[in-house]
Amino acid sequence: MTVELTLTPPDRAAQGQEWDAYVQELAAVVAAADPGSTYDWEARERMRTSAWVRHVYEHPASALLLRHPDTGAAAGARRREAAELAGRLDGGRAVARPARPSSDAWAAAAVAAMWEITTAAVTGPERLPRERVVSDVWTVVRTLLVPAVDRHTPVFRRPRGAW
Repeated sequence: MTVELTLTPPDRAAQGQEWDAYVQELAAVVAAADPGSTYDWEARERMRTSAWVRHVYEHPASALLLRHPDTGAAAGARRREAAELAGRLDGGRAVARPARPSSDAWAAAAVAAMWEITTAAVTGPERLPRERVVSDVWTVVRTLLVPAVDRHTPVFRRPRGAW
């Protein structure tokens, strides 16, 4: 005897609305934590990243939404966050150097890492302490962003075709 289990897909419209509200609230929290350009890039991004992680960690809907994301809305949020971060990195062009990969690539990697580490912490079987997650995320994000803004960090290049 075979039993078929049929799961009804979640209501896409409702899920999309939840994601939109969640992402808008998250953007507002991060914008409120942004000290502006009065701080150096590292302090500013640390404050923004910390606010992002803390909000996601504490929000009651985070675990459910991140466990079953509306992939279109999540991808759109990541792209917007990466574009904003790249703009902030490029905005400091006086201190930033032309790095390969571009600021867009560094920003995309940093945002993806932030989302993945936080999602793993929120949806995992055992929750790490919030400040540990904040510290882990910032350490990875900073490591990814330093080559885009620090003139003294070596970027190792290979001759074309050596890959």
